[in-house]
Amino acid sequence: NIFFFLRFLHLFYLLFVLPCTKPNPKKRMRTNTRVDAAKVLAPRFMQHADIENMEWSIQKDVGKRQQLEDEKDLSAILFAITRGSSSRASDALTCFLSNDNNAAINKKVLGVLSKENKDDQICRLLIEGIRASIDHHTTGGQRTIAAETFVKNVVTACLFKMMQEDVDASDYAISNAIGASRHQIQCGKDRVEELLTKQTTVTALERKERKDKIRIKVEAYIFDFLKDDSYTRLDTKQGLADVIDPKTAETITVHRRIWRNVNKRQQHLLFLSSDYYARFRQDHNQATVGYDVWHDALANVGGFVSKPLNESCVDEKISTMNYMRASGKQVHINLLIE
Repeated sequence: NIFFFLRFLHLFYLLFVLPCTKPNPKKRMRTNTRVDAAKVLAPRFMQHADIENMEWSIQKDVGKRQQLEDEKDLSAILFAITRGSSSRASDALTCFLSNDNNAAINKKVLGVLSKENKDDQICRLLIEGIRASIDHHTTGGQRTIAAETFVKNVVTACLFKMMQEDVDASDYAISNAIGASRHQIQCGKDRVEELLTKQTTVTALERKERKDKIRIKVEAYIFDFLKDDSYTRLDTKQGLADVIDPKTAETITVHRRIWRNVNKRQQHLLFLSSDYYARFRQDHNQATVGYDVWHDALANVGGFVSKPLNESCVDEKISTMNYMRASGKQVHINLLIE
C-alpha cells in the first residue's frame, strides 16, 4: 500500500505540480531583459539618486573608445526600457532632450546635427551653383566658343562618376538636377564614354558653324541695300527710327524710308541683281541667298523701311501709277541683266 501511495504522489507531482512551476517563456524573456538592463543601470547610479533633479557635471570629452562603450550601454538600456520599440525610443529621447535639466546635452547634440546639416547644405549649394552657371552661359542667344566649352566641360564633370560606376539615371532626371539640356547631356555621356574607353583627357573643343550663318552674314549687305536711293527713298511723312547696325551691333538713328517696289518677290530679285549681293558672294565663297533667307534677314534689319503710305484721295491713283511705273522699269532692267 505504501508503494502504491508513493507512486500516486509521484504521478500527481508530474501531472499537476511540475507544469505550474515552469515559467512562461515570454515572461522569462521580459525578466531577463529587465535583469540585463538592471545590470547596466546599477553601477551607473548612486544610491538614493534623485532622478528629477539631476545635475550634469561639465567634464572633458572622453576618448573615442569610451564613447563606443557608452553607446553600447545606452543602446542596451534604451532597448530594454522601450521593449525594442523604435517609436517609443525616439519619443523618450525627444522628451529627454527637451527637458530643461538636460539643456547642456541638447545643445551639444544639436551642434553635431547642425554640422551634418551644413555638409548637406554645401552639397546643395554646389548643385545649385552648377545649375546657375549652366543657365548663365546658355541663355541669351548664340553662345561663344568659350561658353560652349565651359558648359560641355561642366556636364562632362557631372557625368564622369556616374558613367564610371554605371549608374542608371535618366537624362530627364539629370537635366532637372543640373539644368543642362538633354542634347548636352547626351553629348556629355558620349564624351565621358570616350574618355573612359580610350583612357585619355579632354581636348580643346571648337564649336560647329551655325546653320544660319548666311542669314547673319547677309544682314549687313541687306542693311546697306535698304539705304540705297535706287531701291528705297526717304519718307517725309514719317520721322526717325532707332535701328541696330549689323556691322557694329550699335544702335543708330536713321530716317524712315519706303520701298520703290512694293512687290516682295521683286524686292528679292532687285537685291540679287545689286552690287551688294555681288559683294556678298565675293566675300563669302560665292554663297547664295534664297527667298526664305532674304525674308528672314529683311525682317531683322528692315524695320525702318515700309510700303508707301496712302496719299490724298485725289492723288491716290496718280501716286499708284508712279510707283507701278518705277517698279516696272526696274524689273525690266533686272530681266535684261539676267
